[in-house]
Amino acid sequence: MGNSKIVLFEEDERSLNYKFEKFSDRLRSTEILSLEYDKEEFLNKYEIIGQEPELGSVYYKHPNKPGFYVNSSLDEYYFMEEKIEFYAKVAQLLGATGFEATVVLDSIEEMDFNGNGDFKYKVVEFDSTYRKNETNKISQRLELKRKIEKKTDFDIEKGFIKANDFVKSHNFSADTKLQGLIDSRDPENDSFNKEQTLKTEITSDYNQLLEFSAGLNVMKDVFELNMGFSKKFKSIKKVNLDMVIYF
Repeated sequence: MGNSKIVLFEEDERSLNYKFEKFSDRLRSTEILSLEYDKEEFLNKYEIIGQEPELGSVYYKHPNKPGFYVNSSLDEYYFMEEKIEFYAKVAQLLGATGFEATVVLDSIEEMDFNGNGDFKYKVVEFDSTYRKNETNKISQRLELKRKIEKKTDFDIEKGFIKANDFVKSHNFSADTKLQGLIDSRDPENDSFNKEQTLKTEITSDYNQLLEFSAGLNVMKDVFELNMGFSKKFKSIKKVNLDMVIYF
């Protein structure tokens, strides 16, 4: 049992013979496991977020929690909310007193599948009114403002170390925006920002997972995919976050 980005639980026979099916070469970083024989080993080896495996369950490898898999029933809002919580946690470790954030729908791409098992992405054109309405819907589902009470004896050096350790342990080291926030609170600095802005995309991890699992949709007539899984591929949203952090 490997460490693939995508895991699908199928009937035992199907988990063994799917490689002989048409378009099986479209699967990327995907592992087909037997619900009957592999479920217990999977649960013993990994932590799962969401429902336990059943026939047709699809799991995404968590991008920021090593050893965790996320049930695909949790959509982009789960990943957006968690991304914001990660940023909020780092800010709190650094001694922030609060933050305010806004989100905006940047773009939408639709997946176009053809009969040859290939797929591509098409940018969807929409006007400013649609963008505004969709952005409002996203904003209403996310917590984008928070006040934080900081201890009077807060130690900026310890906070700086904890923030760096947190980022490393959650695979955020490549996030230059987040690292920039941490570096701005380096205790060796002679001065500190009272206010820091962090601009980033919060849907990139989820969108990448959708792209990896698109091969399953190509083979949807072969696998017993959970109802509604294919609907996730109708569109991919890019959502940007603009977070102002106060110290």
